Amino acid sequence: MIKIGSLSSKAIIRGVMSLLVVLCCGISFCQGKTGTDLDVRLSKEDIFIGDDVRLEVFFPGGKKMDVEFPEKIGMPEGMELVRAYPEKEGPLWGKVPGYVYVLRSFAAGKYHIPSVKVRYRAKGADKWNETSSAGLDIDVQTTLLPDSKDIRDIKGLIVFRNYFLLVSVLLVVSVLAALALRAAIRRFRVVLREASLDNIMPPHERAYKRLEELKAKELPSKGFVDEYYTELSDIIRRYLEARFSYKAPEMTTEEFLSFLKNTDDLFPEHKRLLKEFLSHCDMVKFAKFAPRPIDIIDSFKSAMDLVDQTKKGEEEERGTA
Repeated sequence: MIKIGSLSSKAIIRGVMSLLVVLCCGISFCQGKTGTDLDVRLSKEDIFIGDDVRLEVFFPGGKKMDVEFPEKIGMPEGMELVRAYPEKEGPLWGKVPGYVYVLRSFAAGKYHIPSVKVRYRAKGADKWNETSSAGLDIDVQTTLLPDSKDIRDIKGLIVFRNYFLLVSVLLVVSVLAALALRAAIRRFRVVLREASLDNIMPPHERAYKRLEELKAKELPSKGFVDEYYTELSDIIRRYLEARFSYKAPEMTTEEFLSFLKNTDDLFPEHKRLLKEFLSHCDMVKFAKFAPRPIDIIDSFKSAMDLVDQTKKGEEEERGTA
């Protein structure tokens, strides 16, 4: 008898055999059921109205077989099958075929899920066999408390007894509303008066008025050069619209200059002056060109010259009237 230390060879062999037996049992346990039994389970125990719960059906004995699960299963009234899809579980060397059915209920109560029938056959065989799962009972719970109701009764009116506070609040609200109304009326009168003056004044006088108002704002000295050129260009465009019925404010500079080529309302020198003026304004507004103080003065003078040279004469105004 060979001895290793204080242990005999028989004791070592018996220990190794016992370890192998335990290992085999563990592998069999981990692989799960065998045969034709189906493993059916729910993804959660507590199910409430509107929850999506997974009904999982696996066939542990079908790892080396052809297995077909139904895409739809019978559903009790009050529950619906949201979707279904195949799924496998287990180690890489032995995936267990299965199918997942997602169920949903919108009413509380007890439901019975009927059995699921699965077809299977050996690889390469022609004959199909069938096995069925046990049915499942599901209890769908409500989220409301036992004594609560879906619709609560209407409560009585709340009586406001602090009359002094109520009167004070109403008074403050009335004063604020009166002030807001007064300001709105004054603003409306100003706008109406300006609109009336614009309708009475000839186009060139309106343009002069707006140019003087723009000059008085001193926007370039305050750092608002882009705003200055935007308003300066708008004044001239609106003047041309009122003077010649051009839709200048609605056109881009390129469209407007192209339009001017086909009109005889302006002399060639006026078209050239207008092209230089609008192009310079666009360079400042869109190309981020930084004009010098002398450029700003020249642009204002060009705007005045355009109005001076294209305004109606006194004889023309009398004839129009």
